[in-house]
Amino acid sequence: MRVLFDVVHPAHVHFYRFMIKELVDRGDEILVVSRPKDVTTQLLDELAIPHRVVGSGPRSGWLGQGSELLSRVASIVSISRDFKPDVICTRNPSGAIASRFVPGAKGLFDTDDGKQAGPVYHLAHPFATMTTLPDCLPESTKRRHVGYPSYKSLAFTHPDRFTPDPTIRQELGVGDEPYFIVRTVALSAAHDHGEEGLPHAAARAIVELLQQRGRVFVSGEADLPQDFRELQFPGRKDRFHDALAFAELVVGDSVSVPIEAALLGTPGVFVSTFARRLQMLNELQDRFGLISQFKPTDWEMALAEIDRATSDLAKLRTRGLEGRSQLLETKVDLTSWYLDLISSFEQSTR
Repeated sequence: MRVLFDVVHPAHVHFYRFMIKELVDRGDEILVVSRPKDVTTQLLDELAIPHRVVGSGPRSGWLGQGSELLSRVASIVSISRDFKPDVICTRNPSGAIASRFVPGAKGLFDTDDGKQAGPVYHLAHPFATMTTLPDCLPESTKRRHVGYPSYKSLAFTHPDRFTPDPTIRQELGVGDEPYFIVRTVALSAAHDHGEEGLPHAAARAIVELLQQRGRVFVSGEADLPQDFRELQFPGRKDRFHDALAFAELVVGDSVSVPIEAALLGTPGVFVSTFARRLQMLNELQDRFGLISQFKPTDWEMALAEIDRATSDLAKLRTRGLEGRSQLLETKVDLTSWYLDLISSFEQSTR
């Protein structure tokens, strides 16, 4: 079987990494088409995943993003003439749209936000052969949708796939000292237009509070402000999930990082205009107690929650591990689920 992976974001590298490995191990032909965004290509290189870089990176504004999308679609279609994929796996409109112009290819589009992903979903789903998504989303019962009892991040954080390495503590230089991670994002993606994240004044107040209780590392998509640069996360990019697993708490306006931390047993505090709007985050908060969500205008409430939660770190760690244990009783290893789905395409073709 021939499978093309359209990888445009660092989170997509992690989502597909174990699928790619298993497909290669069983003798399938794989082609990864990457994009120079953040550390996407660096992660692929560090994980020894061969890939073909397409494009010059993200462009700003609707016009720039639209032209980049069209250019990427054309490139994938062109590449596919030689590769002749049976399946194009993507979490981005480019791969889904391109699949319609590649004879014999099925487009498999995954989303963890459904319609809440905005233009990403509305541009990709109409072109995809099938859209996969968590079964907690209402769209999972619609035509050409398939819901899975899992989350995107369980494709790479499930204990069958990933065991956190405690030597990350030595790499970060913290020893047995508690530490916290503050994550900020650029909010420059298409689905981020008009959204707001953690105000800098709020981030500074949160960092100062957390520094009273341990070490603080700040991770950002864009260049960090001058007053945070000395706190920049010093570990390797491919070790970030090890760091999340042993942190006491993760705070920020990234959607994906607090979810990944929660699935590793580390509670998170999420501050963004996306708060309470995404079903997966709501389930992690209301059902498993792993995330607390706040609007940017309510950042002082978030600060109070962080103060309360970190006043007893042993209790906080217990809360995280118990929530994760409860979650894993009801959710599956998404990599295995996805590989079965891809195999079903091969069988139907035969």
